[in-house]
Amino acid sequence: MSNRSGTAAPIGRKPVNITTDNQALADACDVIILCVLPAALHTIKIDAPDKLILSVMAGASLATISEITGSLRVVRAMTGPVPGFVAYFAQCMVDYATDAGISPDVADRAIRQLFLAGGTILAKDGPTPAEHVAGMIDYAGTTAAGLASMQTSPIARSISDGLDAAVAKARSMG
Repeated sequence: MSNRSGTAAPIGRKPVNITTDNQALADACDVIILCVLPAALHTIKIDAPDKLILSVMAGASLATISEITGSLRVVRAMTGPVPGFVAYFAQCMVDYATDAGISPDVADRAIRQLFLAGGTILAKDGPTPAEHVAGMIDYAGTTAAGLASMQTSPIARSISDGLDAAVAKARSMG
């Protein structure tokens, strides 16, 4: 793995070699995964004409990546907005809790745990997100009251607008 600092947190159980020399890494690999900020793409400086390049970054066209790396074998595999959208929703919930008088530290920990539990449940095979929502509403508890209010609010349109803005930005970048 190559990055600017030449260091990284432990990844899995096996040791990972870290370097700051992008070309040395490219020379040692058959497949190169590009995961950099689009604005930093022009700084990677690798010559990899015989390598398979897999890009997971937004805003860089196949032609641009091919031109920068020298490879004719380039694949773009978008990985989505990382946790940004989910983090924003969590931020709104933390802000709500702190505005209600809960200490920021407690609010942050509680909302992190809420999202961890929700993510764990949704990651498993089973009910779809819509089925989870319907089940919570059918339960008719406090969460049901909040969900029913959200369903009649403009939140779904706001989320769609945000996703439309992200798509438009990605298209304008490459």
